[in-house]
Amino acid sequence: MKSNGTDSWCWKSLLRARELLKVRMRKRVEDAESINIWENRWLPDIENGKVKSKRSEEYDVQRVCELIKEGKWDKELIAPVFEEKEGREILRIPLSVHHMNDRIYWGKSSSREYTVKSGYRPAKNGKKKEDYVRTCAESSCRRKCLSQS
Repeated sequence: MKSNGTDSWCWKSLLRARELLKVRMRKRVEDAESINIWENRWLPDIENGKVKSKRSEEYDVQRVCELIKEGKWDKELIAPVFEEKEGREILRIPLSVHHMNDRIYWGKSSSREYTVKSGYRPAKNGKKKEDYVRTCAESSCRRKCLSQS
């Protein structure tokens, strides 16, 4: 969903925050049924959390649960499907012995829980000065923002 020129400053801020959350959230592997290997952000120690390896035509795997065999990672399948670094990262992910649904967690804090502090730094670092001036120009605080830039 994109904002238009008539949206309030508050609504535009919520839409921007949603994008930040989407980029920083990760899926935790539990039963691995709901995680799409190629689309979801599920690799905990990879920058954007997504698989970068090219899809193999020889191996048609779509969901993370297909990489698990008898409660353990299927090393024989992972090795040819993923680049070496990603394969090692996948094998480091602990598998649950309980059959719980996959969960979402915050990837930028040691507790894996979202806090304002853990969300503020990535938001601040990712925002360019031009974005700040443009956002302020769209809001009712135009003079105040422009005097700060």
